[in-house]
Amino acid sequence: MLKVSQIFIYPIKSLAGIALDESAVTERGLQYDRRWVLVDESHYHITQREFAEMALIDVKIGENGLILNHRTKDFGECLVSFEPKTADNQLVGIWDDEVLAIRVADEVDAWFQQVLGIKCYLFYQPDVSIRPVDKKYAIDNEHVNLADGYPILIAGEASIEDLSSKIGKETDIRRFRPNIVFVGGEAFEEDNFKEFTINGVVLHGVKNCARCPIPNIDPDTAEISKETIKTLSSYRTRNNKVFFGQNVLVRTTGTIKVGDEIRIA
Repeated sequence: MLKVSQIFIYPIKSLAGIALDESAVTERGLQYDRRWVLVDESHYHITQREFAEMALIDVKIGENGLILNHRTKDFGECLVSFEPKTADNQLVGIWDDEVLAIRVADEVDAWFQQVLGIKCYLFYQPDVSIRPVDKKYAIDNEHVNLADGYPILIAGEASIEDLSSKIGKETDIRRFRPNIVFVGGEAFEEDNFKEFTINGVVLHGVKNCARCPIPNIDPDTAEISKETIKTLSSYRTRNNKVFFGQNVLVRTTGTIKVGDEIRIA
């Protein structure tokens, strides 16, 4: 039997994630997941690929918005309200896509610029901003938030255990920034997921996830070591890409919880 063992959201793209016991599932993915993004002066997204320290910015969901703190340095607390305080609408770059977004607030930008030491701005994707998934993998014109390409990423604990055994030490699955983690089954069983349900929510796996260097960054310390991707590439490479996890589309909405059974159609 396959069961959900962990649920994660990443409200601000490439900042630290939040572990949840349950989450609403919207057509874009898990509620709050990757609805905010930091961009540079050219309005192109920035991530841990360029600034590993982003992993050290913790995020909490408060009553009125997100609450941010740097894990190791005292920059004070930053509140990101759910409703942007500006009317600054811009197209922001997420890979090859241009996405309509709203700049959140001057004081939020100032906080991030102090923390990261660069000119950067926080934007929010409103509900009216539609970003279609890659047409090659869409089933019914699905769309996505500010994630790299798909609404949800799922991965199995057996898969990270397999990788850990090859590295020779325990490896944290948080390096791969999944939304749903499950127990049961064989290593990399998620590679073959097509239609499946969790608590009545219908999901559909469409594409194995090709990995960038971010899994080389320790999510607790932001230290960089190449062993994670180097080891994974030794046995999970196809067409010069390294794969871990399965990209998933949302077919019906609802709520999922840790402990829910995953039923394969």
